[in-house]
Amino acid sequence: MALLDGFEVISLKEKIEDVYLTITAKSLKFSRSNARALELPEHIRILFHEENRQIAIIPARETDENSISFTFAESKREQPIQVKEPAVLKAVSKMAALERDGQNLSLKIKGTIYPKDRAIVYDLKDAVETILKPRGRAARKELPDSE
Repeated sequence: MALLDGFEVISLKEKIEDVYLTITAKSLKFSRSNARALELPEHIRILFHEENRQIAIIPARETDENSISFTFAESKREQPIQVKEPAVLKAVSKMAALERDGQNLSLKIKGTIYPKDRAIVYDLKDAVETILKPRGRAARKELPDSE
């Protein structure tokens, strides 16, 4: 077809969004774009390379050993997907300091997508640290006794 010579099909699988992982002492939060980049798996496996300080995620089946749910409720469409598995949090804490000078830290890492391998890798050496503000009720101030 001479009319369409030189045209190319636009790939719908092309990476459009960046993928992020936010780590705190209580959870790993994956941006929704992680799920889209992995073609919306219901479960993932989380892999660690302690020496290189890297975390990777790959799609998994529910029956796969060490698979973790990676779904979200439709009502929470724009909230991140949270993972709170104690074993995962323990492994991450070995690779990343989540506290400094008595203050809790949050680490945000931009991931690298490997479409052919259906994997996303996060390099903790590239993490951006943020100091978390304490949550909850403020401490009450003691009023002096009136005499």
